[in-house]
Amino acid sequence: MIIFVKRGQWAAKQTISEALGPELIPNARIAVCGSGGKTSIIMRLAEEQKMFGKKTLIFTTTRMYKPAKYGVLTGRADEIKNALTKNNIVIAGIEATDGKIAWPGDALYRLCAPWADLVLIEADGSKKLPVKFPNNAEPVIPPDTDIILAVTGLSAAGKPGTLFCHRWELAKKVLGDQKETLRSEDICLLLSEGYLKPLRNKKVIPVINQADNEDLQKTGKEMIDRLGADPGVVMSNGVIS
Repeated sequence: MIIFVKRGQWAAKQTISEALGPELIPNARIAVCGSGGKTSIIMRLAEEQKMFGKKTLIFTTTRMYKPAKYGVLTGRADEIKNALTKNNIVIAGIEATDGKIAWPGDALYRLCAPWADLVLIEADGSKKLPVKFPNNAEPVIPPDTDIILAVTGLSAAGKPGTLFCHRWELAKKVLGDQKETLRSEDICLLLSEGYLKPLRNKKVIPVINQADNEDLQKTGKEMIDRLGADPGVVMSNGVIS
């Protein structure tokens, strides 16, 4: 699958690391928010960095599902450091309810983050739905964040917002109360009003995900152009083959 990134003009890339390019500064802190593939993007980026011999620490400021591998959930810095040296990837958190993990605390984050070449923070929840409009308390972005990836999923296009948009009642206030079916223009507006504008004091890169065929790739590019975003990314599910 192909990733497209716009930096002045569109270019095809084979990895998320290539697409982010100059944003991957040493010890970069990247928060990932929105919906439609955040965790997949985070894990793919961490695996790419591992192939380059780089160490990645992953946190969540909200909740994420307990990882099948790479997890250190004890809240102990020494265990995080040892696992990072051994595996190059650590998902650090503390166990929460419903099979999920949570933020391990500011002190542990500040202590451990400098040990990694890259720090990734899942900063939003979306109930596994492809589109989301955040409430006033979301997303939860650490103050030392360098870049924010604001993700949304194109699989919701043409689908009912009641089933495919998290916090649909909030989204309807932006789209209009009579809105029922999500168009690509609506998804674009929700991304802009929910994330790009409120977070504009940081560097925010919109990521249009789930562009799984040529038509959707074209739609994703049109959305990035409509947003006036540079850089902007269009990709398919965070999975590269």
